[in-house]
Amino acid sequence: MTTEDRDSLKLWTIAQLAEAASQDRRTIFRRIADGTIRIVKLGGSTRIPDAEARRYLAGEQAKVVAPTTSKLRRTS
Repeated sequence: MTTEDRDSLKLWTIAQLAEAASQDRRTIFRRIADGTIRIVKLGGSTRIPDAEARRYLAGEQAKVVAPTTSKLRRTS
């Protein structure tokens, strides 16, 4: 496995990306919700692939913007 392959497997946490972008965690969550940042879910954890984090830090827009859907239940 090359160094480039290994780097592409790196996953960032919400807190790591927020710190690197000098933004609040809530801002990162909003960008995830509006489809600006793509994520992967691992069990109960939310992670951002390295390429996606670097793209966001560079200020580039996502190629495919698909808002995430919430699975909230309406309670009476």
